[in-house]
Amino acid sequence: MHLTVRSRRDVGAAAVAVLLSLPLADAGAQSCAAPTPLVANGMQFVNTCFGDASLVAACWSTFALAGRAGVLNLSLPYPAGTITVTPQNVGYDPAVFLLPMRCNSTAGCATAVDSSGPGVSESVSLSRVDSGNYYLVIAPLQPALVDCGQVMVSYGVTPQQQGLIAEGLFRGTINGLPPH
Repeated sequence: MHLTVRSRRDVGAAAVAVLLSLPLADAGAQSCAAPTPLVANGMQFVNTCFGDASLVAACWSTFALAGRAGVLNLSLPYPAGTITVTPQNVGYDPAVFLLPMRCNSTAGCATAVDSSGPGVSESVSLSRVDSGNYYLVIAPLQPALVDCGQVMVSYGVTPQQQGLIAEGLFRGTINGLPPH
């Protein structure tokens, strides 16, 4: 039996080589045209630097965006749980928007949050959102020190909420918007 002993430098170089060989995320999969799906109790990394450049505002053009927007698709047969967006870059301060039905700068807003500062997580509770399909848009507001960055997006639900989601129950008109 022959064992090969490698130095830490060799192991580190091998790890970097493996990471560099992995396919990069599809830049188009972070746009309004081809959003990445987000599932309950799932987690994704989104690099907004490769996001949608056509979104220059959010929520009926109320909020001016400072950079490209990472876009995820969220199907909510029974809205429950919490979405948490955690910046992976210290200076990045993302705002989070949930747009029903359309993904453009004049689309309406089911909810929006930007309550934390740079490098701090933002959380969106789905308890006051109607059933439907949504675009989850992540981008900083103007003015911003850092206009894009990588974020970790997680969507957590309890086992009871997961059961309601699996049953496909519908909940509508709780936020004053007409049913989808």
